[in-house]
Amino acid sequence: NKTDNVKEAIIKTGAQRLRPVLLTTTTTVLGLLPMVTMTNIDFVTREVTRGSPDTQWWVQLSTAIVFGLIFATILTLIVTPSALMLKENIVNWYKKKVTA
Repeated sequence: NKTDNVKEAIIKTGAQRLRPVLLTTTTTVLGLLPMVTMTNIDFVTREVTRGSPDTQWWVQLSTAIVFGLIFATILTLIVTPSALMLKENIVNWYKKKVTA
């Protein structure tokens, strides 16, 4: 059955893509977290400051990257496979309705 093949392909592809996508997203989000929270870590003087002028330049950029990456991850792992399966279900429903 073609629907079973499509479903199996979607599940297999989702399982293969889950780990690399989540690892990449997690490491990037955690790496940008100090910029999003306006935290400045100075390794020379061993000081941690919040809200310094150095960090204010990067807040908007890092916030856009973090939320864009989270949104893209949801699209990649959930919405795209669901849309592919929905399309296949609609095609099968239409074929059954026409042949009936």
